[in-house]
Amino acid sequence: MNFFSIWLVLLLLKLSLGIFFPLVYDEAYYWVWSKNLSWSYFDHPPMVAWLMWLGQIFEPFASAVRIPAILLGHASLLIWNKVLESHLSLQQRKFWLVLVGLSPLLGFGGIFVTPDLPLLFFWSLSIYMFQKCLKNPSGITYSLLGASLGLGFCSKYNIVILVPALFLWLIFNREFYRVKYRYIGLTIVFGLIFSMPVLYWNYINDFISFKFQLGHGLKPKKWKPEWPVEYVIGQVLLIFPTLFYFALRAKSAAFLKILAWTPLLFFLLTSFKGRVEGNWPLVAYPAIYALAVLGESRRRWLHFPIAIWFFAFGLVFFNYHHDFIGSKEIKGKGRELLDLKSLNLSQYHPLYAINYQLASKLSWDYKKPYFKYQGLSRPDYFDFNSKNSTEERFYLLATVKDSKRRIGKKLSIHSEFMIDEYHIVFEVSPK
Repeated sequence: MNFFSIWLVLLLLKLSLGIFFPLVYDEAYYWVWSKNLSWSYFDHPPMVAWLMWLGQIFEPFASAVRIPAILLGHASLLIWNKVLESHLSLQQRKFWLVLVGLSPLLGFGGIFVTPDLPLLFFWSLSIYMFQKCLKNPSGITYSLLGASLGLGFCSKYNIVILVPALFLWLIFNREFYRVKYRYIGLTIVFGLIFSMPVLYWNYINDFISFKFQLGHGLKPKKWKPEWPVEYVIGQVLLIFPTLFYFALRAKSAAFLKILAWTPLLFFLLTSFKGRVEGNWPLVAYPAIYALAVLGESRRRWLHFPIAIWFFAFGLVFFNYHHDFIGSKEIKGKGRELLDLKSLNLSQYHPLYAINYQLASKLSWDYKKPYFKYQGLSRPDYFDFNSKNSTEERFYLLATVKDSKRRIGKKLSIHSEFMIDEYHIVFEVSPK
C-alpha cells in the first residue's frame, strides 16, 4: 500500500469510531460553546468550538458532529509526510504513519474532539511553512507562516512553544543566514491578524483567559513533588517505552530532535510548578515517532507497540459493548460515554449540574440548555453565560464522588435520590 492508502484506511477507521462512540464530557462542553459562538472563551481559544459548529450539520447522525475536527487532525499526518521527506525514506514514513495512526493519543485519541486536534494541524503546518521559508523564501511563504501560527494560537496557547523551538534550531544548526529578514515583518503582521479573535476577546475581558491558563498550569495552590515523576512515567508509557528509547538513541536529525524534545522538556520544567496533563506535549509525538523509526532499523521491535495498541483498542471497543471488565476505575471513566437520558432525569425540574462536565453532557444528550450551579466548582464558560436558579427549590445533579459537605456550604439539602452507581440528584434550596 502507498502512503495515502494507509492514511485513508486510518481516516476511515477514525471516522467510524468517532461516529460510533458517544461524546465525552469535554467534547460536550465544546459543543455547548459551538451553540454560542464567540471570539474566544474563558477556558480555551475558539477553534475547537468553530469546528464543532461546522459539525452541527451532521448532528442527527450519532456523534458525527466530530467529523470536521477528525478530518483536520488527521490531515496533520499528510503535512508531516512532507516535513519528513528529507529525513525518512518512503518505507520509513509508511511505518511511521502506522505508528502514529495506532498510538494512544494520535490514533484512537484522535477521534475525541479537543483543542489538541486543531493545534496539531497548525503546529504541523507552521513547521512545513518554516521549511518553505528557508528553501523557497518569499513574502507569501513568510505570510503563510504567520497566518498558521496565528490560527494555531486560536487553537491552543501551546503553539507559542514552537517559536523558541524553531529559533533553537536556527541557533544550533547555524541556519540564520537562510532567514530573509525583510519578510519577518510579514510573519509578525499576519500572525497578529490571525490571532486577533483571541487577543481581542482577552483585551475586552481583562485578559482573563491568559491569567487562567497561567494559573492552571504554573500556579497551583500546593505543589506536589511527585508531579515531575508522574509526568515522566506518563510520557514514557504514552509514547511507549521501547519507542522512547529508540527516539533517544536516534542519530543526526537535529531538526526532529528540537521538535520532539522541546515540548517534552518544556512541560517537564512546568511540572515543577504545577500538574501537567498527559496530552499537553502531544505536538511532540510525531517527531518522537519519526526519531524512533530512525533509531531502530530492525522492524520487529517496532511491531511490538503496534500489536499492543491494536489489542488495547480492540479491548476497549469490546468492553464498551459487553462491559466484561468490572474495574471501578474503568467503569468510572466509562460513565462519560453514558447517555444521561437513560437515567430518566426529566422528572427533576428545574435541574442544574454541579460542574461544567455534567451540565454539558446533559445539554448534549437532551439537546436543550442545562447549566451548572455557580460557586460549586472552578470558574468556566457557564460562569460567564448563565445565572443561578432563582427558584425556591430546585434539583442538582452530582456524582457520588462529589462532596456533600461542599454542596452544603452553598445550598441547603432537603432530599437526595440515587440515580445509579455514579450519579445522585439532590433537592436543594439557596441558603
